[in-house]
Amino acid sequence: MADVERFNLLGFDVRLLDGGADAAFSVQEWRAPGGAGGIPIHLHHRTEEAFYVVDGEIALWLDDRSAVHRRGSYIVVPQGRSHTFWHPADQPATYLTVISPSGFERYLAELASGLRHVVTDEEAAALRNQLSAAHDITVVGPPQVP
Repeated sequence: MADVERFNLLGFDVRLLDGGADAAFSVQEWRAPGGAGGIPIHLHHRTEEAFYVVDGEIALWLDDRSAVHRRGSYIVVPQGRSHTFWHPADQPATYLTVISPSGFERYLAELASGLRHVVTDEEAAALRNQLSAAHDITVVGPPQVP
């Protein structure tokens, strides 16, 4: 079995469980401590993203509406739809994201690595803009954490 890539991204413990560069999709496991922060609102032009809640709950904001999804929920975010997510509870949660086609998971790893070296919000925004040019993501707003 190949080594699994693991990193911290905005308070989430993320493991890449992808099938490699030729895979039709990739899978990521997200473990969230209580109250983990949100990801900026974004959209993907060619990528579909789905969330499966393994344990706990996740809040998902999609096209100006937010909802809390609990264990066993499966939510698909079609390409071109603005969305974000966060962990709304005090208890830990685990969920999977499935991304198709594969490749976008590299953005997550590169963003996590780059954010370790930025100091200001402006530097973080510049990093996101730089990575957006190479990956299928457009950041369209700040996190929507209530």
